[in-house]
Amino acid sequence: MTHATLLSAAVGLSAADAATANPLLTESTLPFHYPRFDLIKNAHFLPAYEAGMAAQLAEVAAIASATAAPAPSARRSSPPCGCSRDGSATA
Repeated sequence: MTHATLLSAAVGLSAADAATANPLLTESTLPFHYPRFDLIKNAHFLPAYEAGMAAQLAEVAAIASATAAPAPSARRSSPPCGCSRDGSATA
């Protein structure tokens, strides 16, 4: 799912409606996905910020509500400082 789909869903628009309503809520087809600056109006910013924050809060809520333990590969086997678990230096 693309960010554009998530953002348009966050504000309750279909992808087609979001494309015509707010160019900041659609994924650009320009090189490097540059936004269509020629279509952006000042009124487009606040809804885009609100949609972006709603999408981010949904991601945070999904992470916070996860009940499964993290995968073992996500855990560090030793502290990043290069010392042992008891705090003594290692060689």
